[in-house]
Formats: sequence, C-alpha cells, structure tokens
Amino acid sequence: MKIYVSLLNADKLSLEQEIKKLEPYCDGFHIDVMDFHFVENLAFGISTVNEILELTTKQIWLHLMVDNPAKYLHLNLFKLRRNDIFSFHLETTHNKTVELISEIEEKGLISNLYVNPESDINMIKPYTVEIDQITLVATRNPEFSEKKFVEHVFLDATYDKLENLIKNKKEHNLKYTIAIDGGINLDNIQKLQSLGATEFVIGSALFESKDPVEFLKEIKKR
Repeated sequence: MKIYVSLLNADKLSLEQEIKKLEPYCDGFHIDVMDFHFVENLAFGISTVNEILELTTKQIWLHLMVDNPAKYLHLNLFKLRRNDIFSFHLETTHNKTVELISEIEEKGLISNLYVNPESDINMIKPYTVEIDQITLVATRNPEFSEKKFVEHVFLDATYDKLENLIKNKKEHNLKYTIAIDGGINLDNIQKLQSLGATEFVIGSALFESKDPVEFLKEIKKR
C-alpha cells in the first residue's frame, strides 16, 4: 500500500513546512492542477508545482484537471522526474488517449487515468492494456477538496468499479494498479485495500486530524 498526501488540503502559506514534516511518513505528494475550464476551480500553477518538486525527493503525483493535458506534456512545462505520476481524464484527451499514454511513458513517467464517479467504467477498458495506473474518484465533485466520501451515493459504486477493474486485470493479465482518490480515512481504507486498491490519495482526513504525522503512521499500519 502506498499513501500520497494531497497538497490541495494543506495550508498553502506553509507548504514547505508541511512537506518537510510529512515527507518521512508518506510515499509521495499529490498535486491537483486545475484550469477553471475542465473544472470550475483553480489550483497550483506551473511555477508552484515546480517549486514543490524542488522541496522533496519523494514521488510526485501530478493530477491534471485541465482541458488539454497533452499540451503541458509536449512543452515539458513541469520538471517531473522519472517515475513521477502523470494523471489525466479521458474526457480531455481529444481522442488521442493512446498517443498521450505513449508519450507519458516515453518520458519515463507513470501514466494514470482518472475515472470520475459518473463515468462508465467500460469507457476506459480499451486503454487498460497500455495504462500503468487507474484512479477511481470516490466523491461527487473531485475538484473541491471539502467534499467527503459520500457513502450513501458513491460507496457501493466505487466498490463495484474496483471489483470490475480487478476482474478485468486478472482475466487479461494486465499491469495496471488501482488507486482511490477522495474521502479516504481510517474507516474505509482497509476494505478498499482488501478488494485490490494499492494506492491512496489522502487529504481532508489527514489535515483535519489532530496530528497529521500520527494519522499517517496509523493509516500505514492498516
């Protein structure tokens, strides 16, 4: 199991201190980039992402909620390192998903495809041969960090999609791993892990806890 800290939930005025404090206890940091077009929010511009990259040696998970993620990759706008994660949404690839995955991997990055709660899991099946990692979003509006894991609406659907992807992976002997982003906490992580998820993005539960370091230590025991 790998745990990634969502910096969207961190104190933006103390990012360096937060990163240094949490770095020894997590596997990496998750950064949302939003353009106010694909999602109705703005977060983490290019310069800020590159400054964060200089603050840590841990793996960076870059989640692009933008209209054209390929543009950012073509122009090498982010100073990503080998084995950092480059995430995108199928709706933003303009029917060039395979080409984008190939370019991500040619640059030595890990390709990650995000699946929103309302998306049909079968839409991504054609790309599961090439993709390194698939992320299931477990909240209604992933662009807003204050949204919680909405159990009565999305919990069963998330579990169903996770089981579907595990079955697909086994049947076709595929390489992808499965991650969960949204509302992960001490209560639900164990079941999600038992079903086959191996990477988790944690934000609200971590930064709302009394002691984020102790929270990370505890969740790593699960």
